[in-house]
Amino acid sequence: MGRIFPQVPLKTVTTQRKDISIASRNRDRSSGGFNTSKGNVLNERLDSAAKAKQAALEKFRARPAYDDPIAVEQRAARLATSVAREARAAERKAERAAADAKLAEEKAARDAEEAREAAEAAIAAEALEAEEAARAIELKVQQKAARDLRYAKRKARR
Repeated sequence: MGRIFPQVPLKTVTTQRKDISIASRNRDRSSGGFNTSKGNVLNERLDSAAKAKQAALEKFRARPAYDDPIAVEQRAARLATSVAREARAAERKAERAAADAKLAEEKAARDAEEAREAAEAAIAAEALEAEEAARAIELKVQQKAARDLRYAKRKARR
């Protein structure tokens, strides 16, 4: 509930017309002030609150019973709607799971292909290294043969 202003003026405001106290100005402007011509405001408010309470009670009593055919039909419709909603959600979940499985399968295939390509590259690199090693050995054998030939020619000249 609101505060009731004291009857003693809190502050005096000087205007060009006359001195007016803030408390008296607020009292004059407010609808539920000290001097009302409407009679007893508290009783009117209590009566309106009781009427509102009675109206809410009547509205509650006017509701259809639990076994009312209209209420049963509405509950059945809500149940059917919720079942359909859950079915759609389950369908979406299954579609997401299928899409995730497909993506996982594609990723596994890509990974397998990359592993196969990496293995082929490793085999090719090993073959290249072996070929280079064989060439290096052959070159050393040729160099040794040339050196031995030179050595033999030198020995033959002496």
